[in-house]
Amino acid sequence: MKILAVDLGNTRCKCSVLVDGRWVQEMNWPQDSPPEARALQAWLTKTAPDGITIAGMIATGGSDTRWEALLSTIGLRVLRFTGLSKGLLLNRYGTPHTLGADRWAAINAAWGQANPNGKGSTQPVLVFDLGTALTSDVADAEGNYLGGHISPGLLMRLNALAHYTARLPQLQPDLEHPPTYPGTDTASSLQVGAWLGLEGEMEHILHEATHTLGQTPIVFLTGGDANAFEKRLKTPNFVRPHLVSEGIYQLVALAQGRV
Repeated sequence: MKILAVDLGNTRCKCSVLVDGRWVQEMNWPQDSPPEARALQAWLTKTAPDGITIAGMIATGGSDTRWEALLSTIGLRVLRFTGLSKGLLLNRYGTPHTLGADRWAAINAAWGQANPNGKGSTQPVLVFDLGTALTSDVADAEGNYLGGHISPGLLMRLNALAHYTARLPQLQPDLEHPPTYPGTDTASSLQVGAWLGLEGEMEHILHEATHTLGQTPIVFLTGGDANAFEKRLKTPNFVRPHLVSEGIYQLVALAQGRV
């Protein structure tokens, strides 16, 4: 099965082509400025010459009306997914109607990859999405999605310190050169605080998840800052940059009766 996975965020729209669950290629456009139909069609034709007929869409920010109209214009059947959509997991979230579709897609993808057979001996999973916000999502070995947490991401932490103080500077995280403790000036101290705060939070969330589950989950990292933290966590983990898109594929497969 070939699909176009459309992840409509607050500022960007990520369109990814997946074939048989495998990510192939993606393009990004401003969320509020969709490409012309012919431009999107040309990219799809080049990326998937055999053709694509289905688009799976999630919208965690902004309106999806313009994008849905665009996809329909080029002949795609659009399947829209939310936190209420059917997944591999049983959704135990207290307010599933408020659950971000990106979180739901990612945790379903992670659980499916950790338990490809879906039967017999299964394992719990924990997903950290390191983007604008840091989110975690956890599912037990029985296939129940239990919830997670939401807190500021790396850049947001630095932005908050600059915004809510009078004299601290505005800094950008340097993902290529992570800081080490102790910070030796104001700038490096801010970087250490943001980085080690995020790292320590993730370690504590993992500890809490392990206590709740009764065993250590398989840890997945995704999001723009995932690679920078891969080796900073003490627990082995798997970086999956396209986990949300892979989750959209999983939701489409379920909706199509392919699973």
